[in-house]
Amino acid sequence: MGARVSTTCQLDDLVDLLGQTIGLIQARTLVRDVASSMGLEVTALRPSDTDALLDKLAAMPGFVGIAAQMARTRLRLAALQRTLQR
Repeated sequence: MGARVSTTCQLDDLVDLLGQTIGLIQARTLVRDVASSMGLEVTALRPSDTDALLDKLAAMPGFVGIAAQMARTRLRLAALQRTLQR
């Protein structure tokens, strides 16, 4: 499902990114529900866990799926910016 995320990510960061599009309350509920269904009970996600969670969200219909795709892009851009600043 698109390019992969290459850095660790906090669950709250995903909530914030999704919240910009679908609202914080819905984003918080969705991220926690999906993370829980995947057995992810941590706050810091490995890149593979972040990708898996975003894949599940991106597969959802409507704005949620679009918001997840946008969140993945924002995470990748932020990682690229950090790399270029080094």
